[in-house]
Amino acid sequence: MSPPLAPRRILLLLDASPEGRACATATAELAAAFEAEVEGLFVEDTEALALAHHPACRQLDLLTGRLRAPDGPEFERRLRVQAQRVRSALSAAARPHGIAWSFRVARGSAVDRLREAVAEADMITIRRGTGALGGDTTLENAVASLLSSGIGQLFIHGQVRSHAPVVVAYDGSEGARAALSLAGPIALRRRVRVEVLLPETSEGDRGPIVSTIAEQLETRIDFEVLAAPGPDLADASAGWTELHPCSLLVLPNATDADHRVLASAAARVRCPVLFVERSAGE
Repeated sequence: MSPPLAPRRILLLLDASPEGRACATATAELAAAFEAEVEGLFVEDTEALALAHHPACRQLDLLTGRLRAPDGPEFERRLRVQAQRVRSALSAAARPHGIAWSFRVARGSAVDRLREAVAEADMITIRRGTGALGGDTTLENAVASLLSSGIGQLFIHGQVRSHAPVVVAYDGSEGARAALSLAGPIALRRRVRVEVLLPETSEGDRGPIVSTIAEQLETRIDFEVLAAPGPDLADASAGWTELHPCSLLVLPNATDADHRVLASAAARVRCPVLFVERSAGE
């Protein structure tokens, strides 16, 4: 049974790269863990389209070394081919898990289209790497923008280390409890333990916190409570994943959080990151 805050609808930003296909696979696995449906979104870059149709624009032919006018209709045909490829990739990723999925194409800025969909999706999924967000948008800027938009959950796909633990930054807040509630089913499905990172606390405060964590995770999930190596929990958790194996880092988000700091922490790490806000799924 999925936890109360489990996502019901996941919006996945798709592209035709191998990394994009890996992101689709990871998103399908998340959807299966929470019995959610996935909507794939392929965004056509309007700036690139405008250049392809601009009479003064020239492109370099790599075979001949000559400049020539771009072929606008051919460029649009290639975009349609890419859209069909990413649709097929989503279908292939969803099939083994038996999850419901849909697909649509939009034009414009990828981040703008995702922000517009915040009210419709419980979770948004993007990936790291070149070309993931279109144009010159950096991952840090995109994450900060999406977190400030009010999205309940944001998943950033990265390098996956099989059999490594799921790491949760836990400060006792409602967002942290929500993060822990989603980390449990993911760890259970992957058959890995949960590592819970706590900020610096006294021994007297630590006992009740550990009891609360144990009650929330239940006895069927193996977990370990550890001290975060620094005062800022998000930054310390990111640093932890640079030194220890991690298959997923789960960080709490809040409407009043410093989203630039959270985005900076997410951009530092290579493993996948899941941001969870208390309001998700409600």
